[in-house]
Amino acid sequence: MFSNKFLTKTIILNFILFFSFSISTNYLINLKIINLTFYVLFHITLIYLIFYYYHYSLLFLSFIYGVLYDYYLFNNFAPHLICFLLLIISIMVLKKNLFNLNSLNITFVIIFYIFLIFIFETILASILYNYSFDYKKIFNLLLISLIIFFPTIYFFSKIDNL
Repeated sequence: MFSNKFLTKTIILNFILFFSFSISTNYLINLKIINLTFYVLFHITLIYLIFYYYHYSLLFLSFIYGVLYDYYLFNNFAPHLICFLLLIISIMVLKKNLFNLNSLNITFVIIFYIFLIFIFETILASILYNYSFDYKKIFNLLLISLIIFFPTIYFFSKIDNL
Protein backbone atom coordinates (compact mmCIF):
# COMPACT_ATOMS: atom_id res chain seq x y z
CA MET A 1 0.00 0.00 0.00
CA PHE A 2 1.07 3.62 -0.42
CA SER A 3 2.41 5.68 2.45
CA ASN A 4 0.65 8.84 3.58
CA LYS A 5 3.55 10.99 2.37
CA PHE A 6 3.25 9.52 -1.12
CA LEU A 7 -0.50 10.11 -1.19
CA THR A 8 -0.06 13.67 0.08
CA LYS A 9 2.46 14.49 -2.66
CA THR A 10 0.32 13.01 -5.42
CA ILE A 11 -2.79 14.76 -4.10
CA ILE A 12 -0.97 18.10 -4.15
CA LEU A 13 0.25 17.48 -7.71
CA ASN A 14 -3.23 16.40 -8.80
CA PHE A 15 -4.66 19.54 -7.26
CA ILE A 16 -2.15 21.59 -9.27
CA LEU A 17 -3.24 19.68 -12.38
CA PHE A 18 -6.90 20.41 -11.73
CA PHE A 19 -6.27 24.08 -10.87
CA SER A 20 -4.09 24.70 -13.93
CA PHE A 21 -6.61 22.89 -16.15
CA SER A 22 -9.41 25.05 -14.77
CA ILE A 23 -7.56 28.31 -15.35
CA SER A 24 -6.24 27.35 -18.79
CA THR A 25 -9.71 26.48 -20.10
CA ASN A 26 -11.39 29.51 -18.53
CA TYR A 27 -11.71 32.18 -21.19
CA LEU A 28 -13.30 34.68 -18.83
CA ILE A 29 -9.80 35.86 -18.11
CA ASN A 30 -8.93 38.43 -20.76
CA LEU A 31 -5.20 37.97 -20.43
CA LYS A 32 -4.24 35.26 -22.90
CA ILE A 33 -0.80 34.94 -21.33
CA ILE A 34 -2.36 33.68 -18.08
CA ASN A 35 -4.27 30.98 -19.94
CA LEU A 36 -1.13 29.94 -21.81
CA THR A 37 0.96 29.94 -18.63
CA PHE A 38 -1.46 27.64 -16.85
CA TYR A 39 -1.72 25.50 -19.99
CA VAL A 40 2.06 25.06 -19.88
CA LEU A 41 1.97 24.46 -16.12
CA PHE A 42 -0.56 21.69 -16.66
CA HIS A 43 1.72 19.96 -19.15
CA ILE A 44 4.79 20.32 -16.94
CA THR A 45 2.89 18.96 -13.95
CA LEU A 46 1.50 16.03 -15.94
CA ILE A 47 4.94 15.09 -17.27
CA TYR A 48 6.46 15.44 -13.80
CA LEU A 49 3.70 13.34 -12.26
CA ILE A 50 4.08 10.62 -14.89
CA PHE A 51 7.84 10.65 -14.69
CA TYR A 52 8.27 10.58 -10.91
CA TYR A 53 4.97 9.21 -9.55
CA TYR A 54 3.89 6.80 -12.23
CA HIS A 55 0.86 4.69 -11.43
CA TYR A 56 -1.60 2.99 -13.75
CA SER A 57 -4.35 5.33 -12.54
CA LEU A 58 -2.54 8.07 -14.49
CA LEU A 59 -3.73 6.40 -17.70
CA PHE A 60 -7.32 7.04 -16.66
CA LEU A 61 -6.50 10.55 -15.42
CA SER A 62 -4.68 11.44 -18.66
CA PHE A 63 -7.59 10.05 -20.66
CA ILE A 64 -10.05 12.26 -18.76
CA TYR A 65 -7.90 15.40 -19.06
CA GLY A 66 -7.18 14.67 -22.73
CA VAL A 67 -10.89 14.35 -23.51
CA LEU A 68 -11.72 17.50 -21.54
CA TYR A 69 -8.98 19.59 -23.17
CA ASP A 70 -10.03 18.40 -26.62
CA TYR A 71 -13.67 19.13 -25.89
CA TYR A 72 -13.01 22.64 -24.55
CA LEU A 73 -10.44 23.65 -27.15
CA PHE A 74 -11.60 21.87 -30.33
CA ASN A 75 -15.13 20.58 -29.63
CA ASN A 76 -13.80 17.23 -30.87
CA PHE A 77 -11.55 14.52 -29.53
CA ALA A 78 -8.03 13.49 -30.49
CA PRO A 79 -4.93 15.75 -30.23
CA HIS A 80 -4.56 16.01 -26.46
CA LEU A 81 -5.93 12.56 -25.83
CA ILE A 82 -3.50 10.92 -28.24
CA CYS A 83 -0.54 13.00 -27.00
CA PHE A 84 -1.17 12.34 -23.32
CA LEU A 85 -1.59 8.61 -23.83
CA LEU A 86 1.47 8.40 -26.10
CA LEU A 87 3.42 10.32 -23.46
CA ILE A 88 2.53 7.76 -20.80
CA ILE A 89 3.27 4.83 -23.08
CA SER A 90 6.63 6.25 -24.13
CA ILE A 91 7.66 6.84 -20.52
CA MET A 92 6.52 3.31 -19.61
CA VAL A 93 8.58 1.83 -22.43
CA LEU A 94 11.66 3.95 -21.72
CA LYS A 95 11.28 3.83 -17.93
CA LYS A 96 14.37 1.76 -17.20
CA ASN A 97 16.59 3.87 -19.44
CA LEU A 98 15.22 7.19 -18.20
CA PHE A 99 15.71 6.43 -14.53
CA ASN A 100 19.38 5.63 -15.06
CA LEU A 101 20.06 9.22 -16.11
CA ASN A 102 21.49 11.89 -13.84
CA SER A 103 19.39 14.85 -12.74
CA LEU A 104 20.65 17.21 -15.45
CA ASN A 105 19.82 14.73 -18.20
CA ILE A 106 16.39 14.11 -16.67
CA THR A 107 15.77 17.85 -16.79
CA PHE A 108 16.61 17.93 -20.49
CA VAL A 109 14.40 14.90 -21.14
CA ILE A 110 11.45 16.61 -19.42
CA ILE A 111 12.02 19.81 -21.41
CA PHE A 112 12.26 17.72 -24.59
CA TYR A 113 8.95 16.00 -23.75
CA ILE A 114 7.30 19.37 -23.16
CA PHE A 115 8.47 20.75 -26.51
CA LEU A 116 7.58 17.53 -28.30
CA ILE A 117 4.09 17.38 -26.85
CA PHE A 118 3.26 20.98 -27.81
CA ILE A 119 4.47 20.50 -31.37
CA PHE A 120 2.78 17.12 -31.72
CA GLU A 121 -0.55 18.46 -30.37
CA THR A 122 -0.44 21.34 -32.85
CA ILE A 123 0.42 19.09 -35.78
CA LEU A 124 -2.36 16.65 -34.89
CA ALA A 125 -4.86 19.50 -34.54
CA SER A 126 -3.84 20.92 -37.91
CA ILE A 127 -4.14 17.53 -39.62
CA LEU A 128 -7.40 16.43 -38.00
CA TYR A 129 -9.31 19.68 -37.62
CA ASN A 130 -7.64 22.07 -40.06
CA TYR A 131 -6.42 24.08 -37.08
CA SER A 132 -3.96 26.69 -38.25
CA PHE A 133 -0.36 25.89 -37.40
CA ASP A 134 0.56 29.16 -35.73
CA TYR A 135 4.32 29.52 -35.29
CA LYS A 136 3.83 32.50 -32.99
CA LYS A 137 1.65 30.48 -30.60
CA ILE A 138 4.15 27.59 -30.60
CA PHE A 139 6.97 30.04 -29.93
CA ASN A 140 4.96 31.59 -27.06
CA LEU A 141 4.30 28.16 -25.55
CA LEU A 142 7.95 27.18 -25.79
CA LEU A 143 9.11 30.51 -24.36
CA ILE A 144 6.66 30.29 -21.45
CA SER A 145 7.81 26.70 -20.90
CA LEU A 146 11.42 27.78 -20.58
CA ILE A 147 10.53 30.67 -18.28
CA ILE A 148 8.38 28.74 -15.82
CA PHE A 149 10.10 25.35 -16.05
CA PHE A 150 12.87 25.82 -13.49
CA PRO A 151 10.76 27.61 -10.84
CA THR A 152 8.10 24.93 -11.26
CA ILE A 153 10.58 22.09 -10.90
CA TYR A 154 12.05 23.82 -7.85
CA PHE A 155 8.56 24.09 -6.35
CA PHE A 156 7.90 20.41 -7.12
CA SER A 157 11.15 19.43 -5.45
CA LYS A 158 9.96 21.24 -2.33
CA ILE A 159 6.74 19.22 -2.50
CA ASP A 160 8.86 16.06 -2.81
CA ASN A 161 10.68 16.96 0.39
CA LEU A 162 7.49 17.16 2.45
